[in-house]
Amino acid sequence: MHRLYNLTSDLLLSEATAAKLNAAAKHMLIEGCEAFHEAGLAKDSVIEADGDVIVFPWRGQRHLNGIIAMLRACMLAAIRAGPAIVILNKNRIEVAAAVSERWPKYENLPSHELVRGFVQSARGKFDDVLTPLFWRHDFVSDGLSVRLISEIVRKLVSKES
Repeated sequence: MHRLYNLTSDLLLSEATAAKLNAAAKHMLIEGCEAFHEAGLAKDSVIEADGDVIVFPWRGQRHLNGIIAMLRACMLAAIRAGPAIVILNKNRIEVAAAVSERWPKYENLPSHELVRGFVQSARGKFDDVLTPLFWRHDFVSDGLSVRLISEIVRKLVSKES
């Protein structure tokens, strides 16, 4: 979606593209593109809004889970909001300070330890016969990607304004 929204409106609605979309799809695409540019997401994937910091990793659920686990390890209240992550009641400077101070203590933890506070209940069919340690291992193997965490950490720390 990031690449799609970065296209110019002319290219986005070229004759070839427009022929493949119905009126509702065209309207939704234009509306999404306008909101993307108005929010400044073409320049930065981390924005401040309504007293919160919102991160748009432009990746799938596994990556979002990894980033949320990292933020929670840094003692930040982070929740998923569709394709974004909302860090509640903080500004960019506060988030950068928390990540800079706390993440180095956790970055070398095994992934199943990183999600210790993230996975607190049984999710799978037979989880009721397993311990929370196995729940965390299962979550890591099935629903967590930490590959982009270092990239997000750099974005959060380097953009303090």
